[in-house]
Amino acid sequence: MEYPIIIESGTNNYSAYCLDLPGCVATGQTVEEVKQPMKEAIEMHIRGIQRMVRKSLLLRKLLLFQSEFLPTKKNYSKYLFTK
Repeated sequence: MEYPIIIESGTNNYSAYCLDLPGCVATGQTVEEVKQPMKEAIEMHIRGIQRMVRKSLLLRKLLLFQSEFLPTKKNYSKYLFTK
């Protein structure tokens, strides 16, 4: 996939960030030097997101599995509306 990046010049270096991936940033001395670290930062960011998704799906499966063994509720509740 391709992600657009913004490269800005500072007083002593360049910085880059990706609007599609908040918190994904890199710096370098030149425009060319900032591109490779930014590419690596995007790849690492995506791997982190994928890992979080896998963990959340695993957790969801675990919770669903555990809920099968929970005792069922025998209570009944209903909302009553008054004027």
